[in-house]
Amino acid sequence: MKDEDFENKLKDAFSQHIELSHSYQNMVRTTLREQKRKKSIKLKAIRTLATSCACVVLVTSFVYAKDISKWINYFFDNSKSIDTAIENGYIEEPDMEYISSNGTDARVENFLMDDYNLSFTLDIKFGDNVNVSEILDVTIPDLLITDEENRILYCGDKEMLTDFCAESNMNYEYKIFNENYINSGINNFIRSKNEETNSIEVVCNLQGDKYPKSEKMKINFEKIGILKQNNENNNIFVIGNWKLALDVPDKFYNREEIVYTIKSCNYDDIYIDEFSVKNTGTTFAFHTKVDPVYNESDTEDVKREKNKKMYEWYCSEIEKNKGFAINEYIEDDNRNQYTVSTIYMDKARTEYTMSGDFIYYKIFNFTKYDITNNLKINFTLNFPNETRDVVIELERRDK
Repeated sequence: MKDEDFENKLKDAFSQHIELSHSYQNMVRTTLREQKRKKSIKLKAIRTLATSCACVVLVTSFVYAKDISKWINYFFDNSKSIDTAIENGYIEEPDMEYISSNGTDARVENFLMDDYNLSFTLDIKFGDNVNVSEILDVTIPDLLITDEENRILYCGDKEMLTDFCAESNMNYEYKIFNENYINSGINNFIRSKNEETNSIEVVCNLQGDKYPKSEKMKINFEKIGILKQNNENNNIFVIGNWKLALDVPDKFYNREEIVYTIKSCNYDDIYIDEFSVKNTGTTFAFHTKVDPVYNESDTEDVKREKNKKMYEWYCSEIEKNKGFAINEYIEDDNRNQYTVSTIYMDKARTEYTMSGDFIYYKIFNFTKYDITNNLKINFTLNFPNETRDVVIELERRDK
């Protein structure tokens, strides 16, 4: 997006009294940070967050063993909370044989599943037609993941969906999502190559609106796209038919949340909608009332002027790496602090409406393995006309 196009889109949103939704905030934040990066003498690494994908960190080496807790370092992605879960055994390493098709073998090395994450490592062993030393990147464009209830956890190809519906007598429409057809995004990367066995390990990270508590999974695909190094005109597809069946352990499908109750809050008008601790993170949501951007009795000219001032203030705050909520963290009884998870930014929501309604929804790096009897949530609400340092005290609720 060109700078002037971005400016015009945002100004137009304010002139039409469109609310500052989380989607606009993400666009503003990403674009302005990118502009700032380009102008900086010291070019900093800026992550661009896609609306349906999780950012990942490529880790150059891993040690595989049943006791993997000592070797966790961004195992699937850049989430400390997922690493904490894995360190505590929240991962499965199935005893799976390779599924062979057209000279290429594939199996699932390990996987993890919770409400929002489905991550797994594919071990792919190629035949003589592929040399792994030449591979730069790999895609699986027709990946289809379903469970024992024929719920679709991910589908990347319309034709695959059509075939699945015909075989299963189901009636799904491509990208028309519901509770049985999960809206999921995917990100994958090559974690390692083994030239001796001519194989690669590909990490696939999926994030969905909310995954069901599936007891079995089927991972099917018929194409492996290969991007070769320094040879963009010689990319190939390996064609086959791989059907990988997984038994999901009860620690995944019997996952439960830990609930805390509110002991105190230093602002009476902060209304908590959710605080739930899961295996791989904590969801925190609240709403409150703040000053409206304009009054309905204002003239159209006055409304436009107030919108413009809000726009200028918000852009200025984003340039300073601020937003409507800053300095957010959860503190436990031992004074350990847990910040907002960066892999859920597409789910994060801080919405300031023109009428003064403020809505907050984010996921923190605090997990059920970190729990103590008491917690504090600390954050600062940052608005044009006021700043609030909020402290909420919580107490674990007995079952």
